[in-house]
Amino acid sequence: MKVIEQKMQKLERLTQDDEGNFFAKGRLTNSDMPIPSRDLTPKGRIRVLILENPVDIEEEIKKYANNYPSSVPKDANAYIISDFNGGTQHARKDEKEKEHMCSAYALQFYKHPLLNNDW
Repeated sequence: MKVIEQKMQKLERLTQDDEGNFFAKGRLTNSDMPIPSRDLTPKGRIRVLILENPVDIEEEIKKYANNYPSSVPKDANAYIISDFNGGTQHARKDEKEKEHMCSAYALQFYKHPLLNNDW
């Protein structure tokens, strides 16, 4: 049996304004023009991540994608994550009973036809 390892697509972070417009800075666009929502296809289900504060979102998403590759839809190449919300902040204890402040974030993956570069 031959096993084929598929390269994971690089994930571009999207942002969203108060009107619901999507934006991507970097490989997709260098301007502040919104991405038409018709160009984005949601992939997978919305996921909830519990992350320790303060957090570097881009770094945590890279770790998540590398540590849990089956949780990232194969053809996803972009994502949006919710902003920090103090209402979700809570204390969690580690195995040594030390408290860490954590928050919940909603994560949704997308496919955009112009983002096809591999990692």
